[in-house]
Amino acid sequence: MTIAEASRVRTKQIVPKWLIVFGVVSIVSMAVYGVARVFVPILQSRGVLPGAPPVVVTAPVEAIDAVRTVEASGALEAAQQVDLFWKTTGTVQAVLVKVGDSVVAGQELMLLDPLTAPQSLLAAKAELISAQTTQDALLNPTAMQIAKAKQALAAALENLRTMERRSKSVAKPNVSYYEKALRDADFALLKAQQNTEAVDLSTSGSAKNSVDAAVDNEKKAQERLIAVQKGLGGCGYTPNPAFKRLNTVTVGGRTYSVNGDLSLSLVTDAESLRDPDAKCDPARRVTVDGVAQTEQEALDSYNGARDRTRQAQIAYSQSGMTNTMALDKAQEARDDAARYLKIAQEDPNQLDMQVAEANLLEAQARVGDAEEKLGELVNGAPQSDLDAADARVLAAQATLNGLAVRAPFAGTVLALNYMAGDTAGPATAAVRLADLSSLHIEVFVDETEVTRVKAGQPVVISFDALPDSKAVGKVMEIARFGTTVQGLVRYSTLVKLQDAMQALALGMTGNVKIETEVLKGALAVPVDSVKFDAEGEYVMLKTAGGGEDKRVAIKTGLLQGDQILVTGDLKAGDTVIVYDAKPTESGSPFGGR
Repeated sequence: MTIAEASRVRTKQIVPKWLIVFGVVSIVSMAVYGVARVFVPILQSRGVLPGAPPVVVTAPVEAIDAVRTVEASGALEAAQQVDLFWKTTGTVQAVLVKVGDSVVAGQELMLLDPLTAPQSLLAAKAELISAQTTQDALLNPTAMQIAKAKQALAAALENLRTMERRSKSVAKPNVSYYEKALRDADFALLKAQQNTEAVDLSTSGSAKNSVDAAVDNEKKAQERLIAVQKGLGGCGYTPNPAFKRLNTVTVGGRTYSVNGDLSLSLVTDAESLRDPDAKCDPARRVTVDGVAQTEQEALDSYNGARDRTRQAQIAYSQSGMTNTMALDKAQEARDDAARYLKIAQEDPNQLDMQVAEANLLEAQARVGDAEEKLGELVNGAPQSDLDAADARVLAAQATLNGLAVRAPFAGTVLALNYMAGDTAGPATAAVRLADLSSLHIEVFVDETEVTRVKAGQPVVISFDALPDSKAVGKVMEIARFGTTVQGLVRYSTLVKLQDAMQALALGMTGNVKIETEVLKGALAVPVDSVKFDAEGEYVMLKTAGGGEDKRVAIKTGLLQGDQILVTGDLKAGDTVIVYDAKPTESGSPFGGR
């Protein structure tokens, strides 16, 4: 027997023929039953096949109050929430609250160690004390301040009376005063001329002899220096032709050279004042006039002689220059006196009137200032000064407030990011605070529905995390501009919760139903009673008394649970036929052709 034949034998032994036949019959029976279930009712309804009369299900037409809604979702947020940052750096000294605590506006939440804060905060402390002192002085002047102000006013009034008397005398200028001033100036000029002549005579003697002797001594020292330089083994002295050895004197910030005849010439070439640098071997000595000298020693002797020459020339020149300047000043004073006399003689009022008028105006201004200061002390400082003092106090206090984190409003602590001993800085928020008594949800409404949403409309809110709880709220505001998200234009809409449930937590997803319209007494029928054919939507009205059912054309509207709003030739209390929502040959769940 082959392997194939053996396999067939085993198959025959495992699956009997009767079992195969039973299976085929069962499959065919199930198929026939299914076809019958679908088509027999259809044929019976059309009268093709006889059958039992169908069971008719009816329902009344009802008048209900329908609600039109706009639905959206968003996250639950606090209406007021803020992250509070440090305004300075330092070490956290104390954390005064914990997460979940309720705080009031102005309450301190964290403190910095003042010793670790920047110096600017310590300076602000001193500024605050100074500002408060100034503020107190404006608000509460002392008796001593008032007394000094009265003294100042009395002195200003006395000075004003003096200036008024002088102003009255301007019409009669004192010509004799200016005549005397001119005589005094003439005498001073004469005396200056005599002093100049006396100095010139004296300098022609001893002072001139001192200059000549110093010049002669300098010349001999220079000759010894040249001799020493020539004697230093071929190290010769070559003078710089561009250099002129000058004896100079400085008067009035300018440098003058003293000429051979002792006259002065202004030096304008700075290079002519510079000494050339010519040196030989400083260790060698040369004997000149019986004295052994190095080049440096000879140079020092020469420099000393030259300095003495300059000192003698300066003394001689300054004596003459001083008397010359005094003579010039005396001449200038005499010219001024003559000019003032001429003005007084030609127009007696001009000079004195200008001076008197200026002095009188100044005296009047001083009286006004003194009266104003006394009035401020007695009657109170002007509001502008008080405002400035208040601003100083507030500014200093604001700087000092950097040592603490304070709650700007009443709320609940959501997070703390520092502990005592941590290094604080403005980069990381210290505290997160929120007002959990006022919560809202921001949702985005499609542009096709946003026109129906108005501020103040009631809202029903459900939460994914709390499926058995609902909250109520109302629309607070709708954005005036839309945001495009994935090609759809939507408008931000803020919904405020009216009663916040204890179990709610920020960030929960809230499903919002905004009640945009309430339809009072709208007609509604079961959804399964509505059918559709080539002419449109309709319902079958059950006629009372067993008459023929009537087709009534309708238009459907809002769904309300398992009912739908309709309009048409119907009234509340009418009875319509309800059909099972199952397929027909038209494919419509409502039936019809």
